[in-house]
Amino acid sequence: MAGSRHDHGGFCARRSSWSWIFGAFAVMAVVLLWQEHRAHLLGVIPYLILLACPLMHLLQRHGHRRRGIREEQHHA
Repeated sequence: MAGSRHDHGGFCARRSSWSWIFGAFAVMAVVLLWQEHRAHLLGVIPYLILLACPLMHLLQRHGHRRRGIREEQHHA
């Protein structure tokens, strides 16, 4: 039983070291992609803002219906 605990602890230590290695490579990849493609990514922002307007209108439209129902109940 004691051996299985030791094996599990070794696995967690190896898993932790692999997660740090993976995290470091992920950070490096994000930094390099940001440096190389910054102009493309920043050029898309105005289009994302324009796209967000109709999406917000469609997705938040349910709030207007509820407000109308409540106003009708208060006036009745």
